Amino acid sequence: MIGGGMRNGGYIFSAPIYNPGTFTIAYEENLRRLNMSFHSPTITDLTGNAPTQTMDILPIIQANRTLIPIRFVADALGADVHWTSATADRPMMIYITIDGQTLSFGIDEMTPQLAALGMDVPAQLMGDRTMVPLRFVSEFFGAVVHWDDDTRSIEIISIGASTGNTDNE
Repeated sequence: MIGGGMRNGGYIFSAPIYNPGTFTIAYEENLRRLNMSFHSPTITDLTGNAPTQTMDILPIIQANRTLIPIRFVADALGADVHWTSATADRPMMIYITIDGQTLSFGIDEMTPQLAALGMDVPAQLMGDRTMVPLRFVSEFFGAVVHWDDDTRSIEIISIGASTGNTDNE
């Protein structure tokens, strides 16, 4: 049996096959493998499909949840973000959209609908930044999130939109 490997800059892949069958290796144009650490303000996409970003504040942990500025998670996932202003009867609302799927929530708001979706820490204003729970937002849009306790780092794997546009930040 011959081992697996890649040749010609990654365009030819060979791997040992132990059982007969059909195997497909697909290329996903919008694959993102985001990596960030609590020791660094940088978010890097290891696939090169999203620009490296440097946050102006570090992520924080609150109630065992990582909160980061919405602009950075939205840009990393390729999302569009829109806000509506607060009124006397409702908080400022945030709308995050990827490929026609929208997540909406208010600042400091925990509704039963959001709790049922798995949100357990609300979006919050901290200084002039809107901080959102990274895992909840990422997983809502189908991303897989891995936390490494030893290195205090997070990896997010997603098939995001091809481009993102954030407004009102």
